[in-house]
Amino acid sequence: MVVHEQFMTATARFADIVLPSSTLLERNDIIAGGATPFYGRVNKIIEPLYESKSHLEIAEMLAAHLGLSEYGAKTDEELVRQIADGSSIPDYTSFKENGIYRIKLKEPFVSFSDQIKDPANNPFPTPSGKIEIYSEQLAKLDDPLIPAIPKYLEPWEGLNDSLTMRYPLQLINKHVKRRAHSQLETLPWLKEVEMHAMQINTLDAETRNIHDGDVVKVFNDRGIIVIPAKVTERIMLGVICLPQGAWYAPDENGYDRGGCANTLTREQHSPCGALVTNSCLVQVEKYGV
Repeated sequence: MVVHEQFMTATARFADIVLPSSTLLERNDIIAGGATPFYGRVNKIIEPLYESKSHLEIAEMLAAHLGLSEYGAKTDEELVRQIADGSSIPDYTSFKENGIYRIKLKEPFVSFSDQIKDPANNPFPTPSGKIEIYSEQLAKLDDPLIPAIPKYLEPWEGLNDSLTMRYPLQLINKHVKRRAHSQLETLPWLKEVEMHAMQINTLDAETRNIHDGDVVKVFNDRGIIVIPAKVTERIMLGVICLPQGAWYAPDENGYDRGGCANTLTREQHSPCGALVTNSCLVQVEKYGV
């Protein structure tokens, strides 16, 4: 297993070979807005520190070892220029100096405007060419987990599951303000602002003799997490919340001390490809009792 990383993350710890990757401050790059129409220019400020290299440099060096001599004919600056020239950016020099180009729309964006103006010549990619509430294609699959019309489906691990006899609490994951997914997780100042903890309802905590700040064990058949408890009325009875994005950090017993929710969630995808991260049953106990 080969991993290129800026930090010794949980994934990098499992790698046989770690290739140190440079940061966005050490390379030229270009970004494009998703919900907002703009292009952004990432200007290289310093040379890569120590032995770190950009993804492009790493790929070029690997290509050379593999005998791919035609790979990597352009620098990162040339590639950024090529992408910009193929976009709506009118002046590359100005874009490079300003760092951003905001795409000016002639009129407000309206979803499906072509279909609204001329539905006959702009059909939707469905058998009927229309928005379909009921899908004949899905009906033909005859899969109870992919119904032809939107409907409620029991979660794979929900409160009506017989598994609740062993694991009576529903685990959900939320985002927290002190990190973006797993980014910024290791910054000490942000840890001081908001402690990574498991939220549990007051009554659920009371029946387990758990008090605010107690270290608890959250577990099921897939793993064990040791983490502080946050006792609160802001979560419903029978549900606990473990914020997503924490780094997996197993101790000598295999207990995750980082509080990574993936320690407990199942790896199976839904039939359409989504992760069922909120379909997970667990039990909580006061740690060491």
